[in-house]
Amino acid sequence: MKVQLLKPVAGIGRAGEIVTVGDAHARNFLLPKKLAVAATTKVVHDHQHHQAQTQQAIAQHQTDIQALIVKLQGQTVPMSGKANPQGKLFASIKAEAIRQQLEHQFHLKINRFRSQPDHVKTVGQHQLNVTIEDVPPFPLTLDITNG
Repeated sequence: MKVQLLKPVAGIGRAGEIVTVGDAHARNFLLPKKLAVAATTKVVHDHQHHQAQTQQAIAQHQTDIQALIVKLQGQTVPMSGKANPQGKLFASIKAEAIRQQLEHQFHLKINRFRSQPDHVKTVGQHQLNVTIEDVPPFPLTLDITNG
């Protein structure tokens, strides 16, 4: 019997999947415990429609990320921090602060952000390799001033 799982079931599948299980297992365990519903043609059609929408949303998200990277490449991000006379910052500027500055400067929302190096400790211009989401790293210039 084909069923659509409403919750993850060990050894069978994840929530939302359409799987084939034994009739007795479906009637005696999955359906009474509300772990699954019978996979009628409407359920299968809705599942396929939902998968198509999910794939389209993923493709749109990837396109948006690529456009964002094109926009950010070669840009200089200004930041300031308190430093001693030799130019060493009292508190290093970490990746989270860089992400927040990018969001503020370019009016965008970044979910996953990594930079290499992940923190900067001196005043001046620094080249960073930045990774947003799962896209390969790209260069970004960070300009830190004493402020």
